[in-house]
Amino acid sequence: MHPEDLPRLDAAFAASKRGGGSCKLEYRLAPALSGTEPGQDRWVAVEGTVACDGTGEPIRWLGVTRDITHRKRAEQALAERDAQLALAGKVALAGGFAFDLATGLMQISQGYAAIHGLPEACVETSRSDWRRRVHPDDLPRLDRHLIAAVAAQQRDHRCEYRLVRESGDICWIESRSLITYDREGAAQRIIGTNIDVTARKQVEAALAESEARLADALAAGQVIAFEWNAVTGKSQRSANAASILGPEPEASNWYNDFFARRASRRSRWL
Repeated sequence: MHPEDLPRLDAAFAASKRGGGSCKLEYRLAPALSGTEPGQDRWVAVEGTVACDGTGEPIRWLGVTRDITHRKRAEQALAERDAQLALAGKVALAGGFAFDLATGLMQISQGYAAIHGLPEACVETSRSDWRRRVHPDDLPRLDRHLIAAVAAQQRDHRCEYRLVRESGDICWIESRSLITYDREGAAQRIIGTNIDVTARKQVEAALAESEARLADALAAGQVIAFEWNAVTGKSQRSANAASILGPEPEASNWYNDFFARRASRRSRWL
């Protein structure tokens, strides 16, 4: 037996001897005897029962041992994968969930808990708790979209909403999920991922505000902003261009047309 497992096994056997009954244990074999490489332990499971004589004294231990190395390695690989997913969720501000429509319960990942401001050890929450965290102005829209998706038996479902944390801070969530149905077409579960897109929403809002200020400035100063591509001869112009230069022709080289109209106006001024 592996020397690190001996104290635990001795204690379990002693307790079984005193109290009788059955006992189940798992332990590693000593590396030198099992022929395994370092870090590749060989695992054994033993199940046994203490047999006693007529006076109740224990006389023998009857049991069965099984090699469970493959199972233990699979469990270790699964635990490592779960740890990797949890770390990736924290770094990427993403987390997974599985929502049962019948019970209203949600199984969640550590990444989901971090995004929603829940305790790190939280693995289950409820739909009602989730609704309390959603911005009240967004709830009606989310309800309508889900009802419509289920009515049409859509599998893919995507939405964005605001989340109000206990601190009062508002963050934006993008939810991508898959709806599963039974044979009768009734929705059963929603399995998906939440992504914190607050940073993206803040950039979009800042860009929209900047574009609005630019549009106001251009309109007030009767100024046109444009971008011209020398390769294609095409240009993009600000929204107030039509009010100053007139509507675009249906088919023309925008750059040449712009300068042609500019030359025409200059000749009139002269």
